[in-house]
Amino acid sequence: MKLCWLVYIFFVTYLILLFKPGHGGSDGLHGYVHSLDYVVDDLKSFLDKVLSENPGLPCFFFGHSTGAAIVLKAVMAKYSDPLVYTGFIRNLKRLRVPFLVLHGAADTVTDPDASRKLYEEASSTDKTIKLLEGFLHDLLFEPERDEIMKDIIDWLNCRV
Repeated sequence: MKLCWLVYIFFVTYLILLFKPGHGGSDGLHGYVHSLDYVVDDLKSFLDKVLSENPGLPCFFFGHSTGAAIVLKAVMAKYSDPLVYTGFIRNLKRLRVPFLVLHGAADTVTDPDASRKLYEEASSTDKTIKLLEGFLHDLLFEPERDEIMKDIIDWLNCRV
């Protein structure tokens, strides 16, 4: 069972990385995405398919940088009123699902304070944050990536 969710995590992650507009080999300006809503819709469709084909399968998403924003938007849209939810992520207190935030405290691409705000405002009773001093944006490319990956896997294993 544990192998199943791990495979899906990485499949979803690579699916998003490979096909996300503005990234990978997609057409258009690199790094430009007109709206994340298209990718969020794709992610929700993929999740619905996986869950309908595998009832009871534990499901986790792994998102890095823009991927984390996509995952957060998808989760917030699923548990929020879709007529109210548009654009920026608002009303973080509605976030009640378990989550883990890892953020390099020296990140100059995304603001670690935004991760801190997510952690502080979310009403989830199962939330963990680690702001890693001296680490930059791409945590899984840091020399200590094996320790970081172990933290992720340990967190997941405690929840299956």
